[in-house]
Amino acid sequence: MIIRTFSNLWSKNSIAFFKGTRRGSISRHNRRPIAEATDCFFKFCILGIFIPTISGDVMFRLCLVAVCVILMACQNPPEQKVEPSQRTFRARRSLGAGSELTASLSLGDVNGDGTLDVVVANGRHWPGQNRIYFNDGRAAFTLARRLGDEEAGTYAVPLADIDGDGDLDVAVGNDRTRNLVFLNDGAGRFKAGAVFGTPSSTRSLTLADLDADGHTDILVVNRGRQNFIFHGDGSGVFGEGTPFGTGDDSTINVAAADLEGDGDPDLVLANRNRGANTVHWNDAGSFERVSRYGTGSDETRGVAVGDVDGDDHPDIVSANIGEANAVYFGDEAGGFEHSLPFGSDDRSYAVRLADVDLDGDLDIIVANVGAQNAVYFNRGSETPEFDEFRFGCADCSTYGLAVGDLNGDRFPEIVTANSGAPNGLFANVAVRRE
Repeated sequence: MIIRTFSNLWSKNSIAFFKGTRRGSISRHNRRPIAEATDCFFKFCILGIFIPTISGDVMFRLCLVAVCVILMACQNPPEQKVEPSQRTFRARRSLGAGSELTASLSLGDVNGDGTLDVVVANGRHWPGQNRIYFNDGRAAFTLARRLGDEEAGTYAVPLADIDGDGDLDVAVGNDRTRNLVFLNDGAGRFKAGAVFGTPSSTRSLTLADLDADGHTDILVVNRGRQNFIFHGDGSGVFGEGTPFGTGDDSTINVAAADLEGDGDPDLVLANRNRGANTVHWNDAGSFERVSRYGTGSDETRGVAVGDVDGDDHPDIVSANIGEANAVYFGDEAGGFEHSLPFGSDDRSYAVRLADVDLDGDLDIIVANVGAQNAVYFNRGSETPEFDEFRFGCADCSTYGLAVGDLNGDRFPEIVTANSGAPNGLFANVAVRRE
């Protein structure tokens, strides 16, 4: 009998048994996957000590039975979790000059090389130059390029395939100047495209297929003014805007997510100035069905959606000013009645959800102004508990952030959008346990 192991780059390792015949030939083999754990191989070696004295078909059958028993024990060993105390975020480099006033940033592979690049929205209330930083695959951004030739007071630069050609385009939301689209040629070179809306106090753009026609639409959020939805035709052109909301909403941020499992993105609004936070349910492209979450008088600046408690129902996480941030747990009926405050009374402006320690549950990353930013590592318990980790500088005024794997090690990095300080890249690194 011949025992042979197989190593495959794209599938599990396996072991095969070739049964020898009395004529000296080798019959067809039985092949089974094996775990990569070393202790499994030791078990096979020990097994081999005891079977040479057995001969013929009996030896093969007994060996096969024994191996199958071992495989049941070692094929799927428990997945090793990374404890929160084993991960930390360390400042690795800066992106941009300290004089730039960055409002937000987005991550996406804009030049098609398989790595995440960074698109930065600069200016806020004042004219600034938007930029693209190209990733070399090692989270080094040696090449930067301007996005557009004109400076503007930009607040938002979300990415999506707007013209249907398979690459990521950029929608630019500006304060008191025109909003417009930049179309990508596939290599990270952008050309100014369609203008949408009239100059207003735009604070946020949300890109999603809101009417299920297969094309990217844009929700424009204007501070203290009417919000609009612009429906795309798939070529990068947008029609007249459809009013969204009441006209006097103080909406500052929106998350698009399918909250009720019908395949359509619903809209979760964060409202400032103590306005009630709301969920607008998508009914075939209509958003007239509205419900509330929160206290009704929260000072919310950012919102994110994800299953924080692992019950298969999307939850809402809000970033608040002057009060604790909160998780609002979704239920089977589509309500968000139960909540969990977390953190301190920081001035939190943005929030993101990601499994930064790869333990299978969503962690919470919060951007603060006047205090260090924070990661809240989710312990994964039935009732979520969090371990807080602070990073960055307390006086960097972080208004936005993005999370993604920038160096290909599977662990997400954090990029912060700072106003009056260089934008920061924080590497996700392991810490040796004492």
